[in-house]
Amino acid sequence: VEPRRMHFNGVLRTIYVVHPQTLHGNGDPLLYLGFCRLMPWPLQEPALRVLANRLSRRVFCICSEGVNAELLHADELDTNGQAFYTDLYTMIDTLPLPYRLVLIDSTFGVGTPLLWKLQDRLKHVLIINPSYIFRNSMAAENS
Repeated sequence: VEPRRMHFNGVLRTIYVVHPQTLHGNGDPLLYLGFCRLMPWPLQEPALRVLANRLSRRVFCICSEGVNAELLHADELDTNGQAFYTDLYTMIDTLPLPYRLVLIDSTFGVGTPLLWKLQDRLKHVLIINPSYIFRNSMAAENS
C-alpha cells in the first residue's frame, strides 16, 4: 500500500494506492471511495488488499484522509451544497485513472451525488452498504 500525500485546494490530503502482488496484463485501476468515519482506513485496508490481488489491479482509495470534510459541513449551511462534491470530483480528475472507470462506493450514501456527476465516466459501479453487518442479537447483548 502506497500512501500518497498531496496538496489539493490548499489542504494536505492522503489517498492510498493498493498495488497487487502481481500485475497481469493491462487492467485499468479501480477507484474506491470509503470515507466513513465509522470505518477508518486500517479496517478497510485488508479487504482492499484482497480485492487488488484477486483482480490484479491497482486500487486508488479515497478515504476520510482524502476528503475536505469542512466543505461538507459548509454545504449544510449553503442551499446549493455542491462545494464538497465539486472538490472531490476535481480531485478524482487529477488521479491517473481511465476516463471510463470502475468505482466502488462504500460511503454510507455520502458518495451518491458524486455518482450522478460521474455518470458519463462510469463503466461499472459497486455500492457497498456495510451499516448492517452486525446481527440484531449483538445489539441486545450490548444493551
